Amino acid sequence: MRVAIIDDAGFGWGRPGLFGKELYVELLAKGLESLNIDVARILLNSSPNGKEGVITVSGTSTPIVRAFLDLDLEHKLKELLQGFDIVHVNVLNARYPRHIVRVVKRLGKSLVVTMHSWAYLCPTGWVVKVPGNEVHAEPRLGFRCIRCLWNVGKYYGANSVWFTMDGFNRTLALQGLLRSADAVISPSRLLADAVKRIIKIDYVYAIPNPVPDELLQLKPNYGGDGSITFFARLTHEKGAHLIPELAKRLPNTIIHVMGDGYLKDFIVKASRDYGNIIYHGFVSNEEKVRIVCNSSFVIMPINWTETFPYTVLESFALGKPVVAFGLGGPKELIEDSGAGFLAKPFDIDDFISKIRYLVNNEEIVKEMGIRGRSFVEKLNLRSYVMKILEVYREISR
Repeated sequence: MRVAIIDDAGFGWGRPGLFGKELYVELLAKGLESLNIDVARILLNSSPNGKEGVITVSGTSTPIVRAFLDLDLEHKLKELLQGFDIVHVNVLNARYPRHIVRVVKRLGKSLVVTMHSWAYLCPTGWVVKVPGNEVHAEPRLGFRCIRCLWNVGKYYGANSVWFTMDGFNRTLALQGLLRSADAVISPSRLLADAVKRIIKIDYVYAIPNPVPDELLQLKPNYGGDGSITFFARLTHEKGAHLIPELAKRLPNTIIHVMGDGYLKDFIVKASRDYGNIIYHGFVSNEEKVRIVCNSSFVIMPINWTETFPYTVLESFALGKPVVAFGLGGPKELIEDSGAGFLAKPFDIDDFISKIRYLVNNEEIVKEMGIRGRSFVEKLNLRSYVMKILEVYREISR
């Protein structure tokens, strides 16, 4: 069996720290290679990520046209994929799905898709009504999506007209990819069930992502110095805009903040206004591990529906419970592990009450930390690739 893995972000660790799609495809490739399966790493991008063994493929640079008629890209993909049995795709860029489908169909190859975003159903990817912060119970593509796309575009400082058009196009393209697949894999049960229900396909497998061995080699520290930690992109969807309010209402709790993003200046100002916010900037992975280990637990006031946040698993691996809103991936991981607390979505009062409880209950913090570490240790790579291999064999039959 020969497997071609196609990604549009990169392979490996990327910049210091854990990154979902990049990390996932590299783990998948390594896991398959450990079973003596021939694997090709194919990156759809105009610039290589510098990792040895990655084949970079690019097509036309003409906007709009490249999403529908990129003959150069299709020709290159056709040449690359000739000798492979399985094409395993993990993409989110709107310009690639249609071309992948056409090439795979022409070659008669088996197509497997891993979903790492709710953008397959919701054009913002948030599954949240913006503004208003109300979860979409049934995220279906429709005219109501225009308002959300328009407002999310404003958060990112993007051209809202272009952002709206691109959002619709991306979801349509990704749904076409799912309908053409022989198997769809989701690390989230919630996403898998929603895709089955809304797109009406039944070949969806819910398989939690593996964690890298490097993560399991980190030494956990149960308990801590009473401080709490936030590490993520400094953006609205990650809840960075809520940190000043947390600091204001928890004046005796030190909040360590690590990361970068368009809310950086906002956080820097808040660190001057509130003495209990310590902003470290974008730090090395070693420094991040040190700060998280010294703290008592991690906060993730994520305001959108993530699929499978590796930051939660990284916290668990270090023996730290997580406090998050009851949305998406954090909800599933915390419920499955028992290693944290879930607040009502978007309810800042409930979120603060969960923080206060853990700050005042060190033994609970330690117990949850132990549960989290035990949970992560079950997500080993070999177990994951054996499940993936069974999916490959099933569609091959």
